[in-house]
Amino acid sequence: MLVGRFLLDGSSNSIATYSLTSELVNNDLYRISGDSLITATDFSYNQSMDHLVQIKTSVLDTSFINLLQVNVQINQVPQISSQQFYVIESDTSGTFIGQIEASDPDGDSLAFNITSGNGPGIFELSELGILYLLDAEFIELNAEYDLIIQVDDGYHQIFVIITVEVDPIPLELRAIEFNIYPNPAQGIININMAAFKEATIYNLSGKRIKRSTDKRIDISSFSEGVYY
Repeated sequence: MLVGRFLLDGSSNSIATYSLTSELVNNDLYRISGDSLITATDFSYNQSMDHLVQIKTSVLDTSFINLLQVNVQINQVPQISSQQFYVIESDTSGTFIGQIEASDPDGDSLAFNITSGNGPGIFELSELGILYLLDAEFIELNAEYDLIIQVDDGYHQIFVIITVEVDPIPLELRAIEFNIYPNPAQGIININMAAFKEATIYNLSGKRIKRSTDKRIDISSFSEGVYY
């Protein structure tokens, strides 16, 4: 990897030659090509550090030594924690499930990928970390899927478990079967509903007229009209 180019008197000079001395240990980590300083190995440090590099510059019959400080910035690992998402049994293929949250200390772009736990292809994960239900036919009620997610910043790959739970349809989203009879009515109306708790009657203006916990409701005192 190119570290930088040498300049003589503020400009590149083709008559100058450059070489590394053998007096500093860090010189073994670099090499010179023409007027450029290049890394000679891959750095595998877990924190940033400084290297001292000694350069000999020769111009015609003159030579001099320069001591350079090279700051090695280490790319840090992306940050992500285990997360949990939910789908309900009525969700269809293509349903958006959620966005996996992750960050990179260096501001690198992150790419996401499911590496394990996806069965026959139940879920789909975009490279941006958006999770979808790919094939609803394969989900099982009350099942819990542990997806192994790879997060890649171009330098490091880390893995995390993302859990997706399949829940029953919430009661408020279920189609509720009921019957009110007779309709129209003048005296008593009857409510046939398995999970009945309470009934509230409103007029067309939205005003509440009556509330009852009885499945038989007397409406004989109501004025003629439409109620709901």
